[in-house]
Parts: sequence; C-alpha cells; structure tokens
Amino acid sequence: MKILKFILTIITISIILSQNIKSIFIPVDISNLDIKIKENTEFELKIKGNPTTGYNWYILNYDELPNLDIICLNKDNTGEFIYDPNQVGIVGIGGTFTFRFKVNSHNNNFKTIKLIYKRDWENNPNDLIVSINVLVIE
Repeated sequence: MKILKFILTIITISIILSQNIKSIFIPVDISNLDIKIKENTEFELKIKGNPTTGYNWYILNYDELPNLDIICLNKDNTGEFIYDPNQVGIVGIGGTFTFRFKVNSHNNNFKTIKLIYKRDWENNPNDLIVSINVLVIE
C-alpha cells in the first residue's frame, strides 16, 4: 500500500477541461497535478479534508496568483468547505474543500497553484502540499 501511495504521489495526472467541465477532484495522495484549461474559463479544484482535526486546505501561493494571471474567486486563501452527508450523531465527519479560479490569457507556460493542508498554529515542514500546474490553452 505504501509503495502504491508513493507511486501515486510522483505520477503527474493530465486532465483536459472544456467549457462544460468545471470541477477537478484532486486525490489527496498526489503531490503534482497538470491540468489544461481553456482561456477565460472558470474552474474549481476540489479536495477532501477534515477541519475537525484542525487541518484545513489553504492556497500557499495566494499572493502570487495575480502575477500569474490567475484570479482566485474565493474571498481569501481558504477554500469553501462542505461536510459530507453523515448519519445523525456522527461527529468528526470530513468533507470537501472547493477553490474557484479563473484564468484569462493563454501562453505556453505552466502556472502553478499550490495548496497546503495544515494547522494554522503549527509550523510543520511535513505538511501536505499539492502543486496544480495550469496550462492555459486557446
């Protein structure tokens, strides 16, 4: 199982998105994801998490995004969180964090969005970081 998880972490997944497909579900066991987005398209990155543990997903390079011509449509560097459906009386349930973006212009360079899964009060060098490399196409 550990070998499979390790292999998945180093594999880069390519996804081609059109105007019709707007949501990308990111597996939490990868570290790198390549996506292609049509210019002037809004898209969502969705990733599982459980804030009841104190961990939340954040955009690590939030302040750099305008320089990359990526517009973050969330109010800040945190994702919108929605709990998974659960049975009555169950506590500590996880859910999905959603980050919304828009890319404006195309070029031949990847633009990287970095997400980090961390606790605000800890400075842990082993926090999970996922890099989403966005190639904007015509």
